[in-house]
Amino acid sequence: MSFSWFISVDDHLIEPARLWQERLPERWRDTGPRIVRDGGSEFWAYEDRQIVTTGLNAVAGKRREEFSPEPITYDEMRRGCYDPAARVGRTRSSRCCACGRGTTSSSRSSPGPTRAGSSP
Repeated sequence: MSFSWFISVDDHLIEPARLWQERLPERWRDTGPRIVRDGGSEFWAYEDRQIVTTGLNAVAGKRREEFSPEPITYDEMRRGCYDPAARVGRTRSSRCCACGRGTTSSSRSSPGPTRAGSSP
């Protein structure tokens, strides 16, 4: 049996960079989590913590050879790692539900999955 789509259960999603600045009540936005850019790097700042986003949290759409544990900025990530609309657009075009890798190969022209044993 051959499938032209699959469901990934191991992809990571990243919070959008402005998530907390846009969704926290205004009185907490100055102290809430936020992205700080310092030269060519960036990190999440919250209270007394500074936390980088590692490249391994943003591998959707990359080949295995491109994976890296090094810090990554939002500008270096594929948009589908943090933008739900971009993620859905990518998954539909790659015939993969809940992923962004696009690792399937398919000659099927209709979008979306079908149930096993049914015709596309």
